[in-house]
Amino acid sequence: MKHATRVLGTLAVVMMTSLTMVTALQAQNHIQLKANIPFDFYVGDKKLPAGNYIVTQPGIGALWVIGDHGSTPIFTSRVSNRDKSMEPMLIFNKYTPDQVFLSEVRWLGNPMAAKVQQSELEQDIAGNAPAKRVIAAAKNR
Repeated sequence: MKHATRVLGTLAVVMMTSLTMVTALQAQNHIQLKANIPFDFYVGDKKLPAGNYIVTQPGIGALWVIGDHGSTPIFTSRVSNRDKSMEPMLIFNKYTPDQVFLSEVRWLGNPMAAKVQQSELEQDIAGNAPAKRVIAAAKNR
């Protein structure tokens, strides 16, 4: 019985150590970009005003767009970063001056990018008008 208790105690310590290590690694991999967006834009169905924003990736498949006058989470998928420069940038789909949607986020030196899923609103607009790509420079924070 003492042996079983000792084994369970050791297992608990190993599990707690593992959880602590995973949490620390996730914190180190927390990616952030800073950008000044000079136009109003949509993230999904939410419209955000022009201004300074921090885009953070708390985990694979999600972004958080945080600004002085608005913020929102959004789901993403991973896509290949086709830009050879591997510079950080935010890419938008612009249909009209008032209909600009965040489309993709590229991180410095990362061969993968975060592709923002199109909202129903953007899908409706995209069915009627071609999009022009607009790029906003960003920098790692």
